[in-house]
Amino acid sequence: PSLLAGAALASLSWDGDGHTWLTLSCLLLTGAALARIFVGQLFRRRSIAIERMQPWRHAYLATIVLLAVGWGATGMLLHQEAWASDAMAGLLLASVAALAIPLLSTDLSFYLFFIAVVLVPDMLRVGLRADLAGLLLASFLSLAGVLFYLVARFSNARMVEGLNLRFSYASIVEELTGQVSERTRVETKLREGEERMRRQSQSLLDLARESTISAGALTVVSEKASQAMHCKRIGIWFLDDASANLRCVHLFANGRHSNGGDTIERRRNPSLFESIHETRTYAVTDVTTDTRIAEF
Repeated sequence: PSLLAGAALASLSWDGDGHTWLTLSCLLLTGAALARIFVGQLFRRRSIAIERMQPWRHAYLATIVLLAVGWGATGMLLHQEAWASDAMAGLLLASVAALAIPLLSTDLSFYLFFIAVVLVPDMLRVGLRADLAGLLLASFLSLAGVLFYLVARFSNARMVEGLNLRFSYASIVEELTGQVSERTRVETKLREGEERMRRQSQSLLDLARESTISAGALTVVSEKASQAMHCKRIGIWFLDDASANLRCVHLFANGRHSNGGDTIERRRNPSLFESIHETRTYAVTDVTTDTRIAEF
């Protein structure tokens, strides 16, 4: 739009006084528009880290300054002879200030500077004439500038709110994803541990069923079980044929082996024997509170 407006203004005002300066202002307007296009294309084609944003912000501000000065100078140099009335020039500049709201409201200081440079020169030009039409037009431009700035503030607030919601949602999704990943990892480890314990328990149970197992085998079994299950104390108990007694046939504790020798009678702890017959494997979470293994 700035390129088209610059060309149109140059052609319409060519015959008026001061056309050379007006042409220069239109060229400045065109150059600023081309500079903004160039900087915008460079920015979109690159991935830029946050800490390296400041030079780009300065370049963006420089193009805004050039564009604002171009429009402001053009408004000062427009003459009534080149337009049906000064109102047409004021309407044009007010339209420029309004169209810039969605482009510049990301930074309110940029937009405030832009509308000030665009509108104030023309307000001074018509206001200094001290006639009623000039004063009315200057009042219209000042009121338009205030309204446009308020609209830009509202747009900026909605934009910031939307970005905050977007990033808060992103952080929540990231946190939930991390929690799901951690839960999956823990569940996998638990399943692996349960499977390992099941295999170990089954192996020990199969060995325990062998009535002819040797003392050397018991030594190896107890040491391997201690290493696999990270236990400092491993006791191997045999159930007699009548299922009336449990006898400790081997004990490995703190790196030393012994024959055990302890016996648990069924009548003294029937719940333990029932559990052994029902499940073959009896897991105990806390040995200090489980009444069924009090005899141990």
